[in-house]
Amino acid sequence: MKVTDKKRHSKTTAASLKSDSATPCQFFSKDGQKIDPIQSEDLQTILNGSNLQLTKVIEASALSMAMVTRYALGASAINGNIIGLVTNTLSGAICVATLRHLINSGAKIDCYIFSDSIDGLVQNEIDLLAQSPVSISYNTPDEETLSSAHTIISGIFEASDLDSHKFNQLAEAINNSTVPVQSILAPCCSKQTTPIYAASTLFLGLPITFPNIDLDLLGRTYLCDISLSPKQYSAYGLNSSALFSEQPVIKLHHTNVVDGV
Repeated sequence: MKVTDKKRHSKTTAASLKSDSATPCQFFSKDGQKIDPIQSEDLQTILNGSNLQLTKVIEASALSMAMVTRYALGASAINGNIIGLVTNTLSGAICVATLRHLINSGAKIDCYIFSDSIDGLVQNEIDLLAQSPVSISYNTPDEETLSSAHTIISGIFEASDLDSHKFNQLAEAINNSTVPVQSILAPCCSKQTTPIYAASTLFLGLPITFPNIDLDLLGRTYLCDISLSPKQYSAYGLNSSALFSEQPVIKLHHTNVVDGV
C-alpha cells in the first residue's frame, strides 16, 4: 500500500501542538476566489436554514472524504488499513459514513468510538457500517493496530464527552507516529484535548476558522460541495458553480493574514 500523505513532522509532541490563539487566515480556490472562513457556529446556522436533510449532508461529505482518503492512500482503497475515530457529532457521523464507502472499496476498517453514548444519525451510520466486516470498539487502538494503519480518519470535532486523559494519550501516540490523519472539520475538539496534527482537513460548504487551532494543524485543506444554494454562497461573495464546476471536492490554498505565507 502506497502512502503519499506522510506527516511533515513525525515526532511532533502533543504539547507543542497546543495553542491559545489561532493565526487569522484566508482561503483561496484554485481559480483565485477568496473564501473567508466562518465560525463553526455559523456553519450550524447555515445548515439549519438551508432546508437540507442532514442525512444528505453527511452522505455528500462522506463521499468527498472518501476521495480525499483515497488520494492519501495513493488513489486506491484496496487493502488499505484505515482507523476511524468516532464521536457522537456531525463529524463523527461523516467519519462512519466515510468508513462505509471505503470498506465497500476494499479497505480494512477499524472503528473506535470515543463518546460515552451514541444516538441519532451517528447510530444509524454505525448500524449501516456494522453490516460489513468491520471492527467496532469502544477501546483505544493498541500500538500494533496503530503502527499497521495506513491512515486515520478523525471525526472528533465538537465532541463534548471525550475521556480527555485516554484521548490525550492516543493523540500523543498518533502525533509521534508516521500515520497520516485525515480530519473532518478540525483535528481536535477543544483546548482541553491534545490536538492531532492532521495531514489534511475537509471543510463542509465553507471553510471554518477556530479560536484555538493553529492553521498548521490542519494540513492540506479541502472544501466539499454539500449543496448549499447559490443564494447562500452569494451572501459570502462567492460563485458556487465556479467552486465545484469540475469536482464535488476541491483543494484550498490558505495564507496567514498576518504575513501572507
